[in-house]
Amino acid sequence: MSTQLFALMRQFTVRFRMIGAIAVVMVLLTLVGGAGMFGMFRIHQLSAEVIDESMAVVDKVASLRFEMAQVRRYEKEMIIQYEKPELIRQIRTRWDADMQKIEQEAADLARVIPEERRPQLQKALDFLKSYRTMFTGITRQLEDSAYETATIANRMSARAVAEFEEADKLLTQIDEGVRAEAQVSNASRNAMLDRMLFIFAALVVLALAIVVPLTLLNMQAICRPLEQARQLAQAIASGDLSQRLQVDGRDEVADLQRALEQMRDNLSGIVGQLREAGESISTASREIATGNQDLSSRTEQTAGNVQHTVSAIGALSGNVQQTAASAQTANQLVATASQAAQRGGSVVTQAVQSMHSISASSRKINDIIGVIDG
Repeated sequence: MSTQLFALMRQFTVRFRMIGAIAVVMVLLTLVGGAGMFGMFRIHQLSAEVIDESMAVVDKVASLRFEMAQVRRYEKEMIIQYEKPELIRQIRTRWDADMQKIEQEAADLARVIPEERRPQLQKALDFLKSYRTMFTGITRQLEDSAYETATIANRMSARAVAEFEEADKLLTQIDEGVRAEAQVSNASRNAMLDRMLFIFAALVVLALAIVVPLTLLNMQAICRPLEQARQLAQAIASGDLSQRLQVDGRDEVADLQRALEQMRDNLSGIVGQLREAGESISTASREIATGNQDLSSRTEQTAGNVQHTVSAIGALSGNVQQTAASAQTANQLVATASQAAQRGGSVVTQAVQSMHSISASSRKINDIIGVIDG
């Protein structure tokens, strides 16, 4: 399997493999980062539900119940001070103010409470309104000192207190329900956090499982052919041209290997040509040596001939000197002969003229003889 992947990877260039590796890493980082961002967004959403909604409701309910507790305190104080109308009026003023605060807190709570719990809140508000109506009448009776004892006043306020307690029970249910929902939301957030941690870890493991083997395989696909090319280059440098290299793939390293193979083939051809040239030079050297020996023997023979020639030239030089003397004598004789020839020429001319005269005389004689015979 790894061999097939190795061969497949060699079909792509190193640049393409590097770009592909970067793309794979970016995709995996996008997946990991996307999962992390989604998890953070979801956890933030759940946290917002817990904090912004549930805790806001809990806080408003707590504030509302605090004001209700203040109302009950003022209620008890007015009953206890049933004999002091002026003090009761002062306490009633504070009681009215707290009842108004309760209405305001209830209105604020109605804006943040979940939709499914608004009927409970409305029912609690109805109980509080009923309580306020009932206890307002009791406060007037207290201001008028209509009750002889605090026990009677307390008993007369029992119905109003019952309405108040019903409202408090409903608010308690709302508080407990919202807290339970907050716990559920918190549990969901923790579960989501655990899931996202698991998904994040799984994506990291997946990224490592993809990137590490591919990186190692890519490294091997680059380093192994380079090592083979280095060995071939070292063998060529040491003079060994017999080694061959099996070239596979179409990447830059394969091009380098093919170039080395071509260089090895060219060097082998050059070495073969040099070997043939060396053999030719050796043959020519042997022929030159043979020619040198022949030339040496001929040179010795020529030297002997030259010695004979020198001797002959010496004799010839003596003859030339003798010939020169003879030539001078001959020149003198030629001059004498020339003069004699000139004189002989004059004699010959005269003889020719005499011969012409004799010939003319002969013709005349012949004519005379012809006349006589006729």
